[in-house]
Amino acid sequence: MFIDWNDLVTLRPLSRRLCFWVFVITLIFSAFGRAQTAATGSITGVVLDPSGAVVPGVSVQVSSESGGFTQATSANENGAFAIQLILPGTYQLQASRSDFKTLVVSELHIHVTETLRLELHLQLAARAERSQVSSNSQMLQVDSAGLGRIVNERAVTGLPLATRNFAQITGLSPGISVGVYNAGELGLGGIALSQIAGSNDGVFVHGTRSYDNNYQLDGVSVSDVQGSASGSGGIPIPNPDSIQEFKVQTALYDAAFGRYGGANISLVTRTGGDTLHGTAFEFLRNEVLNANDFLLNQTKQRRPVLRQNQFGLALGGPVRKDRLFFFESYQGTRQTNGLAAGQSRAACTASLSEPPLTDDRSAAALGSLFGGMNGALGGIAVNPDGSNINPAALNLLNLKQPDGNYLIPTPKTVDRSKDLFSQGFSVFSDPCQFEEDQFSSNLDYIVSHNSKLAARFFFADDDQSVTFPGNGLNPAGNIPGFPSPSDSGFRVFSLAYTYTLSSNWLNEARFGYVRSRTGTGAKTAFRWSDIGVAEGEMSGNNDLPSMQILGSVSMASGFPRTITQNNFVLSDDLSLVRKAHTLRFGASITRLQDNVDLIGLGSLVRFLSWPDFLLGLSATDNQTEFSNVFASLDDFGLSTREYRVWEGTGFAQDDYRVLKSLTLNFGLRYEHLGQFADNLGRNASFDIAKADPNPLAAGSVDGYVVASNLPGIIPAGVRRVDNKFGNYAVGQNTVAPRVGFTWQVLPLSSRLVLRGGYGTYYLRTAGQAFYQNIFGAPFSEFRLIAGAANADATFQTPFQQPFPTPNSFPSFAAYSPTTTTTIYGVAPGFRSAIIQQYSLNLQTEIHSGWLLEIGYVGTRGTYLVRQRSLNQALSASTDVPVRGVTTNTVVNIPLRVPILGIPPDSLQLMESAGSSWYNGLEASLTKRLSRGLEFLASYTFSKTLDTDGADINSTSSGNALTLGDQNSPRQRWGRASFDRTHRLVFSETWDLPGPQTGVGRSILGGWNLAAVVTMTIANTNAHNIFGISEDRAELTGTCTKGQLVRAGPIESKLNAYFNASCFTTPPIIGADGIGTGFGNSATGLVDGPPQANMDLAISKRFLSNWPHEKCEIQFRAEFFNALNHPQFANPDANFTSPTFGVISSTSVNARVGQLAVRLSF
Repeated sequence: MFIDWNDLVTLRPLSRRLCFWVFVITLIFSAFGRAQTAATGSITGVVLDPSGAVVPGVSVQVSSESGGFTQATSANENGAFAIQLILPGTYQLQASRSDFKTLVVSELHIHVTETLRLELHLQLAARAERSQVSSNSQMLQVDSAGLGRIVNERAVTGLPLATRNFAQITGLSPGISVGVYNAGELGLGGIALSQIAGSNDGVFVHGTRSYDNNYQLDGVSVSDVQGSASGSGGIPIPNPDSIQEFKVQTALYDAAFGRYGGANISLVTRTGGDTLHGTAFEFLRNEVLNANDFLLNQTKQRRPVLRQNQFGLALGGPVRKDRLFFFESYQGTRQTNGLAAGQSRAACTASLSEPPLTDDRSAAALGSLFGGMNGALGGIAVNPDGSNINPAALNLLNLKQPDGNYLIPTPKTVDRSKDLFSQGFSVFSDPCQFEEDQFSSNLDYIVSHNSKLAARFFFADDDQSVTFPGNGLNPAGNIPGFPSPSDSGFRVFSLAYTYTLSSNWLNEARFGYVRSRTGTGAKTAFRWSDIGVAEGEMSGNNDLPSMQILGSVSMASGFPRTITQNNFVLSDDLSLVRKAHTLRFGASITRLQDNVDLIGLGSLVRFLSWPDFLLGLSATDNQTEFSNVFASLDDFGLSTREYRVWEGTGFAQDDYRVLKSLTLNFGLRYEHLGQFADNLGRNASFDIAKADPNPLAAGSVDGYVVASNLPGIIPAGVRRVDNKFGNYAVGQNTVAPRVGFTWQVLPLSSRLVLRGGYGTYYLRTAGQAFYQNIFGAPFSEFRLIAGAANADATFQTPFQQPFPTPNSFPSFAAYSPTTTTTIYGVAPGFRSAIIQQYSLNLQTEIHSGWLLEIGYVGTRGTYLVRQRSLNQALSASTDVPVRGVTTNTVVNIPLRVPILGIPPDSLQLMESAGSSWYNGLEASLTKRLSRGLEFLASYTFSKTLDTDGADINSTSSGNALTLGDQNSPRQRWGRASFDRTHRLVFSETWDLPGPQTGVGRSILGGWNLAAVVTMTIANTNAHNIFGISEDRAELTGTCTKGQLVRAGPIESKLNAYFNASCFTTPPIIGADGIGTGFGNSATGLVDGPPQANMDLAISKRFLSNWPHEKCEIQFRAEFFNALNHPQFANPDANFTSPTFGVISSTSVNARVGQLAVRLSF
């Protein structure tokens, strides 16, 4: 049984005033604080004499080897000392006391968030003398149970990074599930984005979701709280030459860290010193360096355009020696990309399967091709002469692009051996554009011997145009002609003041400001009215058409909107080491502004087959229960929001060294994770428990919940709550305990350490999930009509009329026995999720500089966000009738729903009710840099199970319903869509041996080889098997699990990945002989294609005395997917699709080459 610590405390919601006083009181009474922060590290240790006795009163001084920083302290009565809040870098330590030799220790490497523990052994001195040694700091982590890994400047700049994005290095650690990095991605790539649809991107740590990671830049959180993938900008990506180092903490980090429960990634940028240093660089890509994509080769097309110039410089040094230092950097990126695919809502290439259309688009020609064929659910057939083809379909098929080609193109290749609907195949490459300019400016000022100021500023602006975008209704398009331009900008400023109160007591105050803004536009090839389809003008519905033909055509307009976020952060930390205790306390307060302006979601028409598209008849004219238009979706409303959020934190942490071989970690963290208040008063939710299951004919609005600041008078039945969130405001005040231990197992050796612990972590809710209430009453009307409920739709009139206008709002859509009302939004119990982590880990230094680590990590997630339909039809029987109905048929579905007047799939709410489990065996082998070689090998054997795992990216962001039986978590339970059972990754940088002097050094010396090798042995199929009603297929029972996928190499089963004989439609259980039950194929039952990839970099360094002494010029060649191994995306897993089992795209680029030159001094 796991504990929800919120059940142990009762805390009233904090007001703004209470947040302020909690912060002030914490500062006043925090006598102790942090030894290190998200931007600093620390040194602690003990001083011993030759007999092993402690030596008090020793003066200990630490100085930066690059100059500027100096900090001193004295050993206490127990010989212990601590120097805290040290910026990452290389330092020299000096320990001195009369009667002892002065000890100097050089090459001390201080890492972000870590404490370096030393034992200083002083020697008696007969005369004044010094003892000089070099540090070889301990690799074992003997003070903390936290799991994590330091990435230094050498790795950041030396490893081949597919898009020069530091976040890609997170995937080198065990316990992290990421796809193989794709060098063909647009711009800086989407690895660090919160994922909101199917994608190869995303960082998933120990079973948590991609939006659960906390990114900190120079001690300030820069995480994308809105979490709308590229739509909200993501996180700032400083160029690698500006990064000093960063640490990826993956689990059991202490109480100083919170806000999220996945990885905590602390990045520190470089600083200046007493000597001038810098770099200048140029990275070049061109398609002539690349191999062609496998599928483009199949269709005999050329390599896509991929041209990129990435250039910049960095410079640091003194403004005033020993007092004031600067560091500046700039990077520009210019990219033309016709290769990108696999990113969420951002592609520059796409593939299309379709019938063998020709350039003759007359009704007669179409009739001869499709004559005699009826829709997927039966009904009228297409006449052989094409006389009953819908005029709207005919208009769309004959619509042309400005270049004269048909909008729905004639296929590039035709394979007559396939099913008619997939005989035609095309791959399109339409280059996207990306430009970015970024710079950073750092200043460090030594105010006095006991105080310093550090100022950091980061600026980035980018523009891009995506040629195959997606939107909230249709995540991916494959028809050219719908480009989506966008622009983004970041501003990050932080100011830290560090003050030494005494030799053991330090204070660090920090102010941070983070601003991100992203604007997205949309251009379309036509308006609905252009082809004779009726749609309203408000919210861009007529101007933003999207359309799907299952397994074939996917038209997707862009999603025009602007999202602006402003974060203001104030924190203060103090630190003290007292005897065997390192006590840390701290507090912070954050104010977030999240301004959302959605121009329009657009509208979507969905067909289940090409004959359905061509006919476009209502159910009556189709002579069945179903229209040929299976689903119609649009949204009208006032979609501007001014969200405001308060956060407050306080923590206490004690790292207690009970024995020389045993350290205990105790931490307690309080967080007020405020929900999203809207200044405009437009927040609302829907409480199904308050809804009227049997409304009168006049209709009911019972169940609607609105915010306290909603203007005007609300109708009877609507509940007004006493907050601006529009819900019940639960789960905002959290208390999270954390405990851990480290034990040096062997009594006479420190080479074997056992570590373990338990921690509770609360997750800041993402704006992407919360802002789904934008599309619901009372300021929007989202109309989702599908299946039998859409019986009246035709292609000319697929959308319900009348169309709303701005004067229609605010309004509450009533439901009654005769309506098909859609209710869309957020459940009133929306709250922060909880992640509980536990681990047991063994570290051993098997040889000097070699660290082997192996352990178990488990997590349990509760209150996870998902989108679910709460009005699924009930099962009726003679024993349990539903409103007098005793049988189950398609016709009586409207009578069997819990709330009359709402279709079964049209009461869609974001709710905090999901659960997950993660269990992982994780191992790594690290070799510290020596003889020019360092490497890291990481292996993870794990399983993530989830109640809503079929498509977590879409389900948790409000872009898809959880798959299967909406009322049965057990039926939906299975492997998460991002689960990868086996993952092995190896990374290394190696200065190849060679002559050190003379001509030989010029030719054979200075070579370096760096590589990242990734193998994913089995990754779960992201979408699983489902039928037309968001359900899975039925297993026939004639196949073993191993027979579900056809045998043989992947290339041999691109057109039939699955063994189709193993699957069928769910059994018919309805009394009408039509209605089916739910399919029994489990989530994650089938694995997708495995991935194996190697990225390689080889470089040559030349020494030069121009333009500065000790200058180095590096020429570099990088090859991503160096072996050009085809790696395929998942097959179409929709059993009812004509392309079921077809793999139509690759998941990773073909080999991409990059050349670079880099000057450093």
